Amino acid sequence: MNLRGEQPEIIVIEHLRGLRRDIGDIRAEVQTLKAVMATKSDLQSLRADVACDTLAMQRDTGEQIVDLRLALIDYHSAAVGHGVNARSSSAGWNGP
Repeated sequence: MNLRGEQPEIIVIEHLRGLRRDIGDIRAEVQTLKAVMATKSDLQSLRADVACDTLAMQRDTGEQIVDLRLALIDYHSAAVGHGVNARSSSAGWNGP
């Protein structure tokens, strides 16, 4: 009779051990999911940073191109103006 009385306790203890293992497995899965979610969050943040940097780079590059065009036009205008002045002075033309 003593054997029967102890047997249900052993079954309960084994079920509790099984539950403890299951809880441990679930905790490990939760930690893994947290790490994955943190990685996804980091990726979203990185994407936003890259997009912001790309827009800033495009804006800055566009401004540099505009500045370069203006400098080229100024240089060309000055070079052509000097060329016209040199020709007109050598031809004896004093202008209007």
